[in-house]
Amino acid sequence: MVLQQAIDQLSQIKSYELTIRKEQESTMNGKLITSKKMTNQKVVFEPFVLWSRTDSTSTRIYEEGRDRTLSEAYQILNGDQLDMFMRFSSSEEVTTGREPVLGEWNKVTTSNKEQADWVKAAVRSNLEAQIYLLSTNIESFKLVESSGNPGENLLKYEGHLEQTTILEAYQKYIRGMYVVAGLLKESKEMTLEDLKVEITGGEFLEIKEGVPKLAYSEMPVPVSLWVDENTYELKKVIIDETAVMQSYMEKEMPKISMDFKEPVVSKAILVYEIENMDKIIEIPMPN
Repeated sequence: MVLQQAIDQLSQIKSYELTIRKEQESTMNGKLITSKKMTNQKVVFEPFVLWSRTDSTSTRIYEEGRDRTLSEAYQILNGDQLDMFMRFSSSEEVTTGREPVLGEWNKVTTSNKEQADWVKAAVRSNLEAQIYLLSTNIESFKLVESSGNPGENLLKYEGHLEQTTILEAYQKYIRGMYVVAGLLKESKEMTLEDLKVEITGGEFLEIKEGVPKLAYSEMPVPVSLWVDENTYELKKVIIDETAVMQSYMEKEMPKISMDFKEPVVSKAILVYEIENMDKIIEIPMPN
């Protein structure tokens, strides 16, 4: 099966380059709030290097207008320590047409071996959680389209992620990272319902991102996949997070401010576009 072969390839990946796009539209107190975020990311697992650049645009909640910012991060393992660098732009009003300009690199920290191991494990664990979700929900995916372009033939599959498997992925691959970080306590007796309450009812925003956030949806989360029929490489993933974000905002926004009442999420789409797999040997730090 083509889709199974694509998942098997992902489980053995040593490096990758991808673009992540997030787009959301919601209404709060009668005001339309929109946000767009595009992240370019490159990762090499051994020796570990991670580079990412994020371009974000969002509506001002309390004022008129929209702001745009850039950020860039570079992490590289040197011996037993992880050197981390970051740089940011100042916020620019979108209507002025000015492009944000990144500032100088700042060395955030040089972590010890335990911290370095944690960062490496977190990147790998997140990937393994995503692979687990595709594997355990593979029967839900059906071939819906085959569109050939010169030199490639992409197969489109549509399916979904069940909440049970989302909670299992969190328990198997994600939760342990936060136990090590001291945010959660070790527990081997937690039921799936316990895990759901921990995510959606807890106060730590750190565990409400990525795979765990999907657990907010009571309904299966729709997913579309595009696979190259010739190479079996996964090329594109689209996750419809509209129901996820509706539940998330209903529960989390009042904790921030009681001004955020009855939010309505009309669109929340997450897109992964994979440029290449296992073709990156090194990632030099950008100038």
